[in-house]
Amino acid sequence: MSATREAPALRRQLGEARERIRQLEGELAGGFVPPEAWGLTRGETVILQLLVARPLVSMEAIRLMLWPRERAGDEVIYAHVVRLRRKLAPLGVAIESKRHVGYWLVDRERVLAMAGAREGAE
Repeated sequence: MSATREAPALRRQLGEARERIRQLEGELAGGFVPPEAWGLTRGETVILQLLVARPLVSMEAIRLMLWPRERAGDEVIYAHVVRLRRKLAPLGVAIESKRHVGYWLVDRERVLAMAGAREGAE
């Protein structure tokens, strides 16, 4: 009986928490949102946002953004990055990496210009 009354409140709180997570992810990415036409999945979008927001992104940073409560294996992150590279290559965008260091965009400014990002996205 009590659980039935609490369910709507819990659903509302869950919705609010999900919205806050979306807001925080956007803030971490400096407001960068890739065009839908690029066909990126949520994971690929988060990785690209991290790459736009930072000069160097570690695998651990990617792991924490995509799977904050669980430990994803390196191979899962590699797979996401490989798919993202394949989608960005026709656009002339490259992601470089160095083992045990991280990933970076070769031409961040080009990505921002192509996406029509705001001037303030840093």
